[in-house]
Amino acid sequence: YEFIINRKGIEKPSVKYPEGYVYDYGKDITVEISPESNGFTKDGDVTVTDAGDYTLILTLKDNFVWSDGTFDQLKLQWKVVQRQISLPTLSAKQLTYTGKTQTVTVNGVDGKAVTLDVSASADGASLDGTTLSVLHAGSYTVTATLKNENFVWADGYKGLVLNVAQATN
Repeated sequence: YEFIINRKGIEKPSVKYPEGYVYDYGKDITVEISPESNGFTKDGDVTVTDAGDYTLILTLKDNFVWSDGTFDQLKLQWKVVQRQISLPTLSAKQLTYTGKTQTVTVNGVDGKAVTLDVSASADGASLDGTTLSVLHAGSYTVTATLKNENFVWADGYKGLVLNVAQATN
């Protein structure tokens, strides 16, 4: 007697989230596919940490075939998109000179994604975390900058400058 044992046919999987995963502050992101199977191995970009475009390679194991009868490696494209960051705001944009140090808070700063810096047309400005302290009349500029390419401003800006002006008496 002669008999044949056919290879087991399995459905070609696809990426579960074709719109992409969102960058997660450097944490591992592992691509999910559906349906899963023990009939293939995963190679290529399986787990990543940064935003970008990636390729997952599925290779059939012995005794398996894709349900369409093919045996070729399957390359699935997937991506991690940049995390959108909201623009910070100031608690006040205009102050009146008082002769004493005044403070303005930079609100909505995602410290994992944004750095702040201050420049001034007058002496007496300092930035401690998200608190801007100013003493003299002048123009003070707080610059918010994204830390790396894994982030993008939610409204498409490449950077943000906030101005605080103190009026003279």
